[in-house]
Amino acid sequence: MKIALVLPPVTTKERYNKALAHVTGSLPPLGLLSIGTVLKESGHEVIVLDGTIQPHPEIIAKIEDFGPEIIGVTAMTMMWPKVKLLSRELKERLPEAKIIVGGVHTTLIRERALTEIPDIDAIAYGEGDFSMQEYAENADRLEAAPPIDGIAFRRPDGSFIVGPDRKPIPNLDLLPIPDRSLLPVTKYTGAFHQNKKLPVTNMVTTRGCPFKCIFCIPDLLGKSVRYRSVSKVVDEIEYLLVQHGIQDIAFFDDTFTLNKKRVLSLCEKIQERGLRFVWSAHARADCVNPEMLEQMARAGCWKLFFGVESLVQKNLDTIQKGETVEEIFQAIRWTKEAGIEVEASFIFGIPGETYAEGLETIRLALKLDPDYAKFFPSPLMAANCWMR
Repeated sequence: MKIALVLPPVTTKERYNKALAHVTGSLPPLGLLSIGTVLKESGHEVIVLDGTIQPHPEIIAKIEDFGPEIIGVTAMTMMWPKVKLLSRELKERLPEAKIIVGGVHTTLIRERALTEIPDIDAIAYGEGDFSMQEYAENADRLEAAPPIDGIAFRRPDGSFIVGPDRKPIPNLDLLPIPDRSLLPVTKYTGAFHQNKKLPVTNMVTTRGCPFKCIFCIPDLLGKSVRYRSVSKVVDEIEYLLVQHGIQDIAFFDDTFTLNKKRVLSLCEKIQERGLRFVWSAHARADCVNPEMLEQMARAGCWKLFFGVESLVQKNLDTIQKGETVEEIFQAIRWTKEAGIEVEASFIFGIPGETYAEGLETIRLALKLDPDYAKFFPSPLMAANCWMR
């Protein structure tokens, strides 16, 4: 079966804002690559199209030329209007193709999406890797197909069949290494603070987050953190370096430093295999220590991202960050002493925050002295989390 997977066309100005457009960039959509690889290894013919690097006319032309039987579209909430327009155009041009939409927004609103967009045939919620595989296997007989975990679809009579939630994949090693040949991976350029060398790409080694910050989406990928094995992670790193010439990797795990023993093992394996590249990751102030940071630096880590959010303890407590201001200052000091650059993000407008407290965060941010700093107003709190 022919399947096209699409991230709707979106400019950097639309995705961020006019002020940031000239310093931002994009990296491959890992979710689509993972789903595409699962489908490809199941015998389907797959193309992946990324609207952050491909314009709308090119995407439409490639889909028409490919002639897919299924079109999978992924979207965050800010892309929802584009999903509506794209789905309408695709249904007009390819009326026989089944359009299925997944991603964060459909996971939040579920079957309501089928009512909001009459041109789509199904939606996926939660982890879509095996849900899409099962949907593709049943696409020719949906009128008689049983409910599919993680999928809601229309039957020919217009009724909805809503499947139960798909359980999170317990063993991430069941997933194949995402096939980067599905996209021109070396043509991506991250934001100015996302890479030290080119070509750069991204990857993940875990799914899930155990923390409960109120500005995030709790339990979106399950209540527990699931880890890929260190050997599988290093295999993917080697594949990226050898097969695609990658020199810089941005690890997009929610908290890469969550498990100290695993991080130390990963750094050891990187050095044992003689893999020479630089990399960055996300961390938390209460999930780093000097030993870990020194080993990470030796293995090529050049930058860590910390979601600081505020440097006023009352505000950290309000958002249930689970950290102290003292821990933040200590972690940043350790990181810089290890020779790793620091990126920090801050939020203004936390519920109950006063103007004076905002100024205090600015004053202390100068004292914290990160190499890169981002400041977000509160309406962007959820959007920032989804974009990460």
